[in-house]
Amino acid sequence: MPVEAQRLARLRTLALLDTPEEDAFNRVVRVAAYSFQVPFAFFTLVDADRVWAKASLGLGQCSFVREHSICGYTISLQQPLVVEDLTQDPRFQQLDLVTQQGLRFYAGIPLCLEGHNLGTLCIADTQVRTFNTYDLAHLQDLAAWALDLLRHHEQVHTLEDAQTQLQSVLTSAADAIITLDEHGYILGANPACEHLFGYPIQELIGIKINELMPKKYADEHDFYLARYLKNPSKRHIIGIGREVEACHKDGRVFPVRLSVGENIFPDGRRTFTGILHDLSEFNKIKQALEQQKVLFNTILESSSDPIFAKDTQGNYLFANSAAQKIMQISMDPNTRTSITEGHHSYILTNALEKEQQVLTQRRTLTYEKTLRTPDQDYVLQLTKSPLIDSEGQLLGLVGVGHDISRRKKVEQELAESHQRLELTHSLAKLGVWEWNLEKNYLCCNQQMLNLFNVVGQWPECITQPDEIFQLIDPKDHASVQKALALCLEGEPLDIEYRVSYQDEQGQTQTRWILQRGDALKDTQANPIGILVGVVQDITQIKTTQMQAKSLQTQLETAIENIPDGFALYNQDNILVLCNQRYREIYPFAASAMYTGNSFENIIRTGVQQGQFTAALGQEEHWIEWRLAEAKKPMSSFIYPIEGKRWIQVANRMIDHLGWVSVQTDITELKVAQEAAESANQAKSEFLSSMSHELRTPMNAILGFAQLMENSRREPLSERQRKQIQQIIRAGKHLLELINEILDLARIETGRLSLSLENIDLYANIQEVLSLTQPLAQARQIKISLQPQANKNIFVKADYVRIKQILINLVSNAIKYNQEKGQVFLDYNIIEDTGTWVRIHVKDTGPGLTQEQQALLFQPFQRLGKETSGIEGTGIGLSITRHLVELMGGRIGVASVPNQGADFWFDLPCAEQQARNPQEAALNTTQANTLTPNTLLNKVSLLYIEDNPQNISLMQEILQEYPQIQLITASHAQEGIQLAQHHQPKLIMMDLNLPEMDGFAAFRALQMYEETRHIPVIALSADVMEASIHKAQKLGFHDYLTKPIDLQRLQNIIHELLT
Repeated sequence: MPVEAQRLARLRTLALLDTPEEDAFNRVVRVAAYSFQVPFAFFTLVDADRVWAKASLGLGQCSFVREHSICGYTISLQQPLVVEDLTQDPRFQQLDLVTQQGLRFYAGIPLCLEGHNLGTLCIADTQVRTFNTYDLAHLQDLAAWALDLLRHHEQVHTLEDAQTQLQSVLTSAADAIITLDEHGYILGANPACEHLFGYPIQELIGIKINELMPKKYADEHDFYLARYLKNPSKRHIIGIGREVEACHKDGRVFPVRLSVGENIFPDGRRTFTGILHDLSEFNKIKQALEQQKVLFNTILESSSDPIFAKDTQGNYLFANSAAQKIMQISMDPNTRTSITEGHHSYILTNALEKEQQVLTQRRTLTYEKTLRTPDQDYVLQLTKSPLIDSEGQLLGLVGVGHDISRRKKVEQELAESHQRLELTHSLAKLGVWEWNLEKNYLCCNQQMLNLFNVVGQWPECITQPDEIFQLIDPKDHASVQKALALCLEGEPLDIEYRVSYQDEQGQTQTRWILQRGDALKDTQANPIGILVGVVQDITQIKTTQMQAKSLQTQLETAIENIPDGFALYNQDNILVLCNQRYREIYPFAASAMYTGNSFENIIRTGVQQGQFTAALGQEEHWIEWRLAEAKKPMSSFIYPIEGKRWIQVANRMIDHLGWVSVQTDITELKVAQEAAESANQAKSEFLSSMSHELRTPMNAILGFAQLMENSRREPLSERQRKQIQQIIRAGKHLLELINEILDLARIETGRLSLSLENIDLYANIQEVLSLTQPLAQARQIKISLQPQANKNIFVKADYVRIKQILINLVSNAIKYNQEKGQVFLDYNIIEDTGTWVRIHVKDTGPGLTQEQQALLFQPFQRLGKETSGIEGTGIGLSITRHLVELMGGRIGVASVPNQGADFWFDLPCAEQQARNPQEAALNTTQANTLTPNTLLNKVSLLYIEDNPQNISLMQEILQEYPQIQLITASHAQEGIQLAQHHQPKLIMMDLNLPEMDGFAAFRALQMYEETRHIPVIALSADVMEASIHKAQKLGFHDYLTKPIDLQRLQNIIHELLT
C-alpha cells in the first residue's frame, strides 16, 4: 500500500475528523498562543485534500484546501518547519494566508504517530519574527502534549467502541455465548442461544451445561471440569477450540465449534465463557467448497493452456500440467514450489524482468515468449497479473499462457505468401497503369511498355497516351473507347483487345491484352477523373482457348460417333452431355435427356413410360438401386429393357468432374451366351451319362476280377492270378483314362470347384511319397525329399487337387525315368517375392528338347511315347497345368536332353497353422479287414440296383459272409417296401434307378420312422461333383463310385455291421 494511503488509513483510526470542539485540544492552542505571544495558533489534522483544525485561535475558519496550506506542506517533512518571513519564501509567498490574511511568520511541528505525520501543532503571526532554539524546543514540548492528547482520545474512543461493540456482540452475535460457573451451571446466555438450542433464556439460566450435550459428551463433562479445576494443565477444551456436538430442545444433534475461555476474579472466583458457533451450514459450505476445489483443479488440469501462480519471491504456488510440460516446471509435491525451470538463463532473466514489472507496477502485462522443450518449440502469449488479496496486499502474480505457435506459423506463412505474391506479379509480367484524364498523362511500369513493344526506358509519366492507344487493333477501337467511357461513369473496366506492332524483322505481330481497372472515387463515390488498373498478355490463353474449342468440337464429334451410348453427369447427377446413341437406346426416356436435367428425372421418365421392364412392380425400389449405383466409384451391371433387349451399363467416377456412363446393347451377346450355357449344360449331362455308361460295365469287370483274385473258397492258380491281375491293371488304366477325361472336361467347362485352405506342404508331400513308393520300387527307382526342406511352410491350395498334382508329376518322373534312376522333391520360398513357394520334382530321365517342352502341357500330347509301352493318355500334364492355374499358381519345366527334367510349380504362401480340412465328399472310414468270423450275429443288407450284373457281383462278394443276408430290389418302390418290412442294418442303393432315382428314394426312406435311422450308401457310376455334394447335403452316409473298390466296400460294411 502506498505511504500516503497508509497515513490516511491511520488518520481515520483516530475518529477525530469533523468532531465537535473539545476543551483539552483548545487548551493546547491557547497555551501555545500565550507562550509565544502570537495571535494565531492551530491544532490541525491533514486529510487527503484538506487541512482541518481540531482547535484554532485567531482565524474563524477551521478548514483549508490542502494544496494552499502551509500545514499540508509541513507534514511532508520529517522535521519542524519555521519560516520567519513568509513573503520572502517562494514556497508560500503566493498563498491566500499571506496575500490576503497578512501572515508573515509560521512555525509548525508535524504530529507523528507510528511513523505517520497526521497533522501539525503550529503558530503564526502577522509580524516577521525570529525563532530561536529555545522557542523551538518549547513548541516541540507542546506538540508532545498534543500527541498525548491524540493517544488519549484514541484510547478513550477505542474503549468506548469496545464496550459498545461488546454489548452489540452479545446482543446481536450470531454465535451463542454462555457464561458458566465453576460447577457447570449456566449463569448467562445471549439471544443467539435461544435460536441455537431452542430454549428461552429464562429456561437456560440455572441448568447444567451438560444438559445441552449428547449423552456421550454429557457423562464426561463434569469429570473433565473437576480435573481441570484441580490441575489447570490438564486441558481438554479450556483455551482450546474444537468441534463438538450439541443437542437442540427437539432432540436434534448438530455440530458446533466450541471455544471456552476462563475468567478469574480478584476474589478467586472462576467463571467460564463458552462461544458456540453452529457448523451445520459451515460443514455444508465446506463440502461445497471442497467440490468446487476439485472442480477448479479439474478445470485447471484439463486446460491445454499453461496456468500458474507465483509468490513475490518467485516461488511457484501452482502450475497446472500444461504449464509444467511447456514451461518445464518441476513442482515439489510437499511445498508446491518450483525446483527447476528448464530454460536458458537469458529466457529466465527476461521472464523475471517482466514479472518484476507486474509486481512493482501492479498492472497486467502481456507479452510473447518462445520456449524450447525436447519435444518441440512453443510460442506463448503470456498474460501476467498481480495477485492481490481483499485488503490490497500483494501476494504475488498469476500467469496464463496461450500457445500461439500455430498462429505465429500462419503469420510467417502469410508473410512468405505475400512475398511470393509480389514476386509472382513480377514474374507474371503484369503491367500497372494510372491515367489522369484531367492532366492527360499516363503513368505505367516498365512491364506495360514491354507488353506494347515500346523499346527503351520510358519515363514514368507519358504525356501522350495516344502513343499506347494507336497500337490497339482498329477492330477493337470502338469497344475499348466504350469500356473506358463506362469506367469513367463508375463501372469496373474489364476488356480484352488486340495490339499490333512490327517486330525486329519487320513482321506484324499481334498480341491479345487483358485490361482491368476502375475509377478512383471521392467520399461520395463519384469518379474523380483518374483511372487505375493492370494489363496482362493473354495471347497464349487465347490461343489455348481456340485450341480447346477445336478439341471440344473434335471430342463431341468423337463421342457422337461412339457405337455405344455415352453420357456425362456432373457431381450433382446433372446431365452435362450425351450422344445420340444414348437417346436411341432409351427412346421412351429420350425426351428427358437434355443438358441440365437430373439423372433421377431421366430414369423416372423412363420408368413411367415403361422403358425399364425390370422396374415393373417395384418402381421406387428399382429407382433407388439405380441412384445408389451412380454414387459408387465404379459399377457395372446388366438389365433388360423394353423390346426384349439387354443393356450392359458401365459407370465410373471421375475426380472433381462427375461420372460417365457407357451403355452397350448386348442383346445378341446375351442370346449367344444363353445358347452357350445351354450347350455347356447339354455337355455336362452328356459327360454324366457317358461316365455312368462307361463305369457300369467297368464295375462288373473289376468287381468280378477282384472277387476272383481274393476268393478264399476257390483260390486261383498262380497263372490264373497273373491273368486276373492283368485284367485288373487294364481296367484301372481304363478307369484312370475315364477320370482324366472327365476332369479335363470339367475344367474346360468351368465346373470344377476348389476349396482353398492352408496346406502343410511337408505333410502333403510325405503322403504322396508313401502313395507312389510301390510304383518306384517296381522300377527300382529311389525317390526322396531333400533333407534341408523346411517343415514349416504352408501354401494356399485345395487339399485333394495339390495331392493330385504331386502324384501326377511324381508318377511321370518314375514312369519316364531310367531303370534304377532317382527322383528328387524339393521346395522353398522364392526370395524375390517372399510370398510364393516353388515345388520341384526332378528326375534322372532322358530329358526334353525345347520342341518337346513347347508341347508338354497340351492335351493328348505324349511326345512320341505312344509306342514305348509306358501307359498314359497325354492329358495328365494338361490337367495339372489347369489345376495349378485355378489355385492362382504357375507351372513350368527346365530340362536339357540326357540330363533329366525339373518340373516346378509355384503356389502362394499361407499362414502356418494346422490343417483342418473339410471332408472331401462324404465320411471316410478307417481301414479294417472284414472276415467271415467278424460278424457274430446274422444281419440283413438291402441292395437296390436295376443292373443284373451289379446285383450278381454283390451276391458274389457277400457269398463268403454267411452272416449277411442280402436282400435285393430292382427299383426304388420295391426297395422302400422291403426296407419297411425287413428294416435291414444297411442299405446300398444305385442313384440312376428307373421311375424314381436314388435321391428321391432316400427322401422317401427319411419320411418313415422305421427306415429313417438306417444308414444308406450311394453306389453310382456318376462321379460328377454336383452329384456327390447333393448326396452329402441330403444325408447319405457315404458315396461309392463304380467300379467298386472292393477293399473300401468291405471296410464300410465292417464299420456299419459290427
